[in-house]
Amino acid sequence: MEKFRMMIIAELQKLLGEDYELEAVETRKNNNTVLSGIRITKHGDKVSPVVYVDGYFEQCQKTGMTPHMVADKIAEQLHDNEEIAEFASKLTNYEFVKDMLSVALVNYDANREMLQDRPHHSFLDLAVVYYINARVNDEIKGSINVTYDWLSKWHIDERTLAEQSFKNLLHANMNFVTDLCGMAHIVSMEDMDEDLCELWEEIKEDALGSSYIFSNEDHHYGASILLNTPLLDRFATDHNANLIIYPSSVHEIIVAFENDERRKNLSSKDIMYINEHSVLREECLSNSVYIYDREKKEVRIHEMGAPLIKSMVEESVEC
Repeated sequence: MEKFRMMIIAELQKLLGEDYELEAVETRKNNNTVLSGIRITKHGDKVSPVVYVDGYFEQCQKTGMTPHMVADKIAEQLHDNEEIAEFASKLTNYEFVKDMLSVALVNYDANREMLQDRPHHSFLDLAVVYYINARVNDEIKGSINVTYDWLSKWHIDERTLAEQSFKNLLHANMNFVTDLCGMAHIVSMEDMDEDLCELWEEIKEDALGSSYIFSNEDHHYGASILLNTPLLDRFATDHNANLIIYPSSVHEIIVAFENDERRKNLSSKDIMYINEHSVLREECLSNSVYIYDREKKEVRIHEMGAPLIKSMVEESVEC
């Protein structure tokens, strides 16, 4: 990976010239995942975008894409940098940014180091964190983690941050719910091993007809819908049942009905297996199974799963 990144830096430097300074950087993401990036600084600019090359590395292995082709693609993206710089300069203004604040859920134990720098509070075996759902235009979107440094710049406290972020979360137009059967066609069997194929066929056979995907309209950190108690309550009431909730990823949850005898419940071991074999490490949420109790109007852990960080370490050792 390092050799690949240095080749891209060399190609980029030729394309961009001496007005740009390129620096190799590592960024720690969700679940202690470290991504390899290139910080690109144009002399005189206040904003230095970071481009991650991990995905390009995989493309080159699969498609024969060359480092020169990658550098060309990155250089094209920099044409939007002026618009991004103007947008970024406004982010220290709380009035400008407050309607873009949003809530995310991450695994608590797997992110203890990251949480030291971010306003958060615990929720079951998860942590509630906050981010800026940035939209420069229809094509340029991204998320910026809210750290304690941002609170200082905005001159607000954690309570104000939480109140505004949850207000945005509960906005009716932010919800996305669909029958899992309608999404089944997007699953690629080619990327699954034999055991996972059998598990998927079993899920399709026993569960798809009465299960739903819950997320947000961007399908980004949509598992935060687990915190939307009014929505879960309406859904449970309409179907006269408690809700069994599976943490598909940080971006979505899968919801089924507790009293549906046609559906086979997945165990926490099933969830752990799926996390280890079909979910990107940085997108895993939990190995636990949750339930929404419509009488108590609360979400709780239905079956505690194994620690997420433990299964990740074992996975990396096996590789």
